[in-house]
Amino acid sequence: MTKTPKRLKTSDALGIFRAVLKESGFNPKEPDLKTGWEAFRRFAGLSFECADDSLLFEAGIYDLPDGDRFFLSMVRQFTIEVDGEYDYIEQIHLDLLYMPDETLNSLEETLWTYDFDDDVPAFLNAVENSPSFKISMEQYHPLSSDIYQDEI
Repeated sequence: MTKTPKRLKTSDALGIFRAVLKESGFNPKEPDLKTGWEAFRRFAGLSFECADDSLLFEAGIYDLPDGDRFFLSMVRQFTIEVDGEYDYIEQIHLDLLYMPDETLNSLEETLWTYDFDDDVPAFLNAVENSPSFKISMEQYHPLSSDIYQDEI
């Protein structure tokens, strides 16, 4: 008989992701995309109790109070139901911010696991081969990072 792995609680997801980031060597004060992405990949492999579980990668320009910033956002999204009915969505984010330039200003992407029929390896491969990811990895270093959980 095969034992089913225990599914984790979404209420613990942010703490778990922070622990995975720390174990991977990610330093939020001196972030780097390679280490953050490796940690996100590991986090994506964990199983959580929820009605729906998806991954999102976004890249583009944020208009912040202190000026525009290019961002890469890696998101794990959980849909929560109560008694079989939709209740809310939680998202765990790792956002990396960069000083924009002409190259970064031209990059904008949004990729969901839904775009790949929930095939996580195909999604991860598509992100790694996307222009915004490759260019950011090869040519830039993030200014800052933000790790947080929000409800939408």
